Amino acid sequence: MRILRPSLSGLLRSPVVLLLLTSIVPVSALAQECPAGNAPHGAWLYDVTDEAHPRVISEDPADPARTRLNVPDGFNNTWDTISGHSPSQDTHCGIANPAHCRDAGVYPPSLTPQDPSPDPNVQPPLPNVGKNSFCNQGGRFGAHSSTELFYPPYYGKLAIVSWFVGGVRVFDIRNPDAARPIAYFIPAPNDTGCGPRGGPSPGPGCTFANTGRDNHMVSTIHTNNVELDDRGYIYIADRAGTGMHILRLTGEARWAVSGDADRGEQEASDDHPLPDYPPYGSHVPTAHFDHTVRPQLTPPPPKMMCPVLSASCTDVRPAQSAWNMELVGHDTLDGRSTYQPLVVRQGHRYIAYMAHHAGTAINRLTLASETNGTSILDVTHPAHPVYLAHIPGPGGSLDAAGNQMAHVCSGDILPSNNPAEAARKHGHYYLLRSNGNSSGSANPGAESHQIFDVTDPAHPVLLTTVAPQLTNTHKNWWECDTGIAFLVANDSSLASPRPDLAPGWHQSGSNQHLKIYNLHDPANPEYIRDFGLVGQQPNVGDAVEGLVTPPTGIHGPISAGKEKNRVYLAYGVGSNGVVEIVDREELLTGCTAADASAHCATSPMQQEMLAPQRGWFTLPGLTLQGGHTSFPIFGEEDGKPRNLLLVVSED
Repeated sequence: MRILRPSLSGLLRSPVVLLLLTSIVPVSALAQECPAGNAPHGAWLYDVTDEAHPRVISEDPADPARTRLNVPDGFNNTWDTISGHSPSQDTHCGIANPAHCRDAGVYPPSLTPQDPSPDPNVQPPLPNVGKNSFCNQGGRFGAHSSTELFYPPYYGKLAIVSWFVGGVRVFDIRNPDAARPIAYFIPAPNDTGCGPRGGPSPGPGCTFANTGRDNHMVSTIHTNNVELDDRGYIYIADRAGTGMHILRLTGEARWAVSGDADRGEQEASDDHPLPDYPPYGSHVPTAHFDHTVRPQLTPPPPKMMCPVLSASCTDVRPAQSAWNMELVGHDTLDGRSTYQPLVVRQGHRYIAYMAHHAGTAINRLTLASETNGTSILDVTHPAHPVYLAHIPGPGGSLDAAGNQMAHVCSGDILPSNNPAEAARKHGHYYLLRSNGNSSGSANPGAESHQIFDVTDPAHPVLLTTVAPQLTNTHKNWWECDTGIAFLVANDSSLASPRPDLAPGWHQSGSNQHLKIYNLHDPANPEYIRDFGLVGQQPNVGDAVEGLVTPPTGIHGPISAGKEKNRVYLAYGVGSNGVVEIVDREELLTGCTAADASAHCATSPMQQEMLAPQRGWFTLPGLTLQGGHTSFPIFGEEDGKPRNLLLVVSED
């Protein structure tokens, strides 16, 4: 088998090798939570103008992950080597041996936020013992996802990334070779819970399967995902159940995108044009990069719940904190753990679809306890969100349930094959959501993708189920102007026969690849093909790309639409990351070509997997980093094309 991997000589010429070699040190030197030799999960800018030879830009040799798009764990914006205890005491990573702590802070829920006292048997005491930081908040610290809307005023100017306990982070990328932090927002911890109307729940009214915390108490925030609307408001969703926060830029961050104090606060109206950029249309804005040398800014430390710790004030958590951002509105979402926010203009209203992780909570509208699914809110007036409905999801644990992803398209934008179809869809809006997350070893699986008619968002109606009996789902993508939907999925071998059934695909880690459909008529899905990284197809050839065999599963696709004719695929989630760039048209039509194999759609040959590929690369740190999000930025610099890719790993 021919395994296509980076050459050793290439590694030795790269700063990445410094990262790998500094990891190979004695255990005693790594007695800390966030060792500099183990890169925290961050974000990178790649120049992909030459797609066959992508290269990292905006590097920072002093950063553990070699990127300027990172957030130090110390509240004072420095990398703190904290928790220098004997191995038996250093349990913040849930293990006794800190040499294996690679994820910069994923801790069991039973741990207190404060580091334990210094070990009296270790003399002299090691530095920074017991120091408070982002890494000891009892939660995950590191990057997770970026915005994915091609919103013109921000496009190519800002990179907006969710950072779990670090809140949401904004980077100025107008000079992409010298990215710099420019804004952040950290929500306040919310201890009120998910009882009726967001109040405290007196009993087991809700559960946070992902945090391990009982009932309604939340000890830290987890900003999971971030997204924009076409007015420029920024929405963040909280994994730990503290709700949805609606933000706007202020100060230098606002001037960076417009230089206009009123930009980004438009109200929906007839003269406010509908977005024609992905995923709603195919017109991709052109970013205009520059060489301006701007001062590197130092983010101020967050405010603290207890500015001075004392016997009467022991809370070590950050309080609500903002730098060049401000809070506009908030909703508790009934305390439901939330993965993704999506905000869509429906007529003269802005409707938020909040896609939830697994769990249960009390629906404030009905007072019934419901499994987490999708919350729907009217955010036309962002300071006063109005909760409209909750569509329950399947029951189960975090990894088995929830409805984590949502896309919405207008029936008037989706193409139609005939006047009758166009008339039937006129004035309607459709929600595509993942249903369930992973069935594990179940065969057949219980996952699927669903389509709801949300024309009246307060009364959603299930329209159809796409690809039932899957074993995995996650981040889908739906092109509204073409109807093409890229669904993350995996078929179970014992699923009921159907034309789109494609069992036998191979993945490491998350067992998922792409199933592609045309959903121009949401009531009647049309199957196109399955796809993934070469080496994942049922009949494996002699080429396997990536770092492991079989290659890691896909996390999510982003299509730049028919105008740019590219789809970007991020594999690996939190480790063994690979990003693939493919020709969209060849991907969609490859299995209808005259020379296509008989089973190209469900079980393609190796050459049919490689044909649409235009480039691929692994991430800095190799096995340490994963491909969570890959967002393309098409631009120019000095009158010449310059295209970038913002790649985010998951802590």
